[in-house]
Amino acid sequence: MKRTFTEKRGHMRGHLPAFFLILFLLFSQLTAVGSETADSGIRRDTVMASILVASPGKMIYQAGGHAAIRLQCPAYGLDNVFSYETSSDRLVTQLLGQAKGRYAALVLDEYLSTFREEGREVKAYPLNLTDPQIRLLWQLLDEDVDTGIEGDFNVRYVNCNSKTMEKVTQALGNDLIIMNEDHYSRMDNGTLQKSILKEESPWSALVFNVGCGIEADSTDAWQTRMCPLIMPDYFMTAEIESPDGRRRQFVSGEPYTLLAGEAEAEHQFLTPLTMCMLLLIFSIVISLMDIMGKWNGLVFGSDVILLSMQTIGSIALIFMAVIPASIGPALNWMFIPLNILPVFVWALFRRKVFCRRFFICYGIVCLLFMAAPLFTSEADIWSSLLSAAIAVRVLTHYLKTTIYKTI
Repeated sequence: MKRTFTEKRGHMRGHLPAFFLILFLLFSQLTAVGSETADSGIRRDTVMASILVASPGKMIYQAGGHAAIRLQCPAYGLDNVFSYETSSDRLVTQLLGQAKGRYAALVLDEYLSTFREEGREVKAYPLNLTDPQIRLLWQLLDEDVDTGIEGDFNVRYVNCNSKTMEKVTQALGNDLIIMNEDHYSRMDNGTLQKSILKEESPWSALVFNVGCGIEADSTDAWQTRMCPLIMPDYFMTAEIESPDGRRRQFVSGEPYTLLAGEAEAEHQFLTPLTMCMLLLIFSIVISLMDIMGKWNGLVFGSDVILLSMQTIGSIALIFMAVIPASIGPALNWMFIPLNILPVFVWALFRRKVFCRRFFICYGIVCLLFMAAPLFTSEADIWSSLLSAAIAVRVLTHYLKTTIYKTI
């Protein structure tokens, strides 16, 4: 859903110089006709605005695509793209809310060059704004580029999509954007991300849903939930409502392709589902070896590795969920199977009866958590397999120990 400053060279070369901006605005004011509406049939050959939507990239943070604003003034030969971008391409930085972003201005060819290299498609959606609104939009974007002030950037609330729509909303003034209901609007956050990302980018769907925590079951406002990948679905039915109640289409005319995509979707073998399936198989094999009393050293080493993996996952979840600037609240369903209690109990009480009782309870809870996809959108089949792997190994080991001690 974003591009970084490091992805391009000389991003300010396409920026409209202040001198020409003044001339352009003076010319526009002289030629503007009152508060003409965009659907009045008057040919607009002075200024044009459109939203550019790029198809998803290969990286997790590119899974939702990218959005930017294109502004044109043919009379002055201007064709600029304004894009809200981040200086950090580290997913962890964005998840923890530590990334910063700012607006950059590029000429169209320069903006398209990165997507051309990556084989990504870029489509343009002409906006049905009035000339005064487009001029205001251009002024607002130029001011933000001039100041160079950095703002927040994260994968949920503040990104290329939200900042693009924020500027369009500001330029509309008293006019309102009406997003009509469609099949996406009825989905909660988790279900939406699974429906648009799970097949092509399953790791992205996992990161977003786990990061949202219990808010995966909530429904965000369209400004937050409308990633570039589904912008076309929203745009084609969206409307602009003026204060007098009149409405016009948000998009003026048919969208058109600026850059044809060439990259083919790559099948990912190591998805969350396959990884957790392999982990379950490994857990079953180790448990069978433990029951048969063979290769005890290998079994013990495997248990240490499994506990270490569970602990690392727990720590990663804590950082993602608890840090205040993260994308979701501290409450998270995944803390049930992934928490740091097991490693502390094992380290401090492994020779005590309490340890055996704790892990039996922990295993039973994980066994029950396999049904989590039935009551929360945060969970999925992968989380059920992960819980099953933990439950199988823990219950097999500690119930076997309990039975032997009883005998």
